[in-house]
Amino acid sequence: WLRWLIVPKSGHAFVGLDYSAQEFCIAAFASRDPVMIKFATGEEDPHLAFGRHIGEIPPDATKHSHSTLRGIFKIANLGILMGMGGRSLAAHVNAGLPPGRSLWSQHDGDKFIRLHQVVFQEFWAWRGRITRHATAGFPLHSVLGWLQARLTVTMMPPRYLSISTTRCSVSSA
Repeated sequence: WLRWLIVPKSGHAFVGLDYSAQEFCIAAFASRDPVMIKFATGEEDPHLAFGRHIGEIPPDATKHSHSTLRGIFKIANLGILMGMGGRSLAAHVNAGLPPGRSLWSQHDGDKFIRLHQVVFQEFWAWRGRITRHATAGFPLHSVLGWLQARLTVTMMPPRYLSISTTRCSVSSA
């Protein structure tokens, strides 16, 4: 963000807000995944909660005591929510690792995605329904009335699917 480019008029102020784990919370409630909702609404950070749940982060870990591990889980969770595959996931995790840490392979990224699928089953079922709906040519509607009117679907090499929008509008409903 280049927030310094925004200069308020005299007598006005610019306020920057950042919601905690917004993408994770939206995915949890949109998919109605009970485990995701539990992690999103709990007392602790959802990325730490997921790491604890699968036994990769110790029970007494905090954002500060295990910041590197939490960072890996944050990158992985958000990447998976945005459709990242194993190879890209590994590359993004590796970019955030401190020197001397073991690098992730595509196999590690794929394994993490499979763990995510096991833990968040309702999310993955919902994601599958949405993807099938969109790739069949049906429009997508947001809860706020936004209409994703037309999608162009391009098949890529195996395991990759590219979806790009050609028009976005607000419905009058």
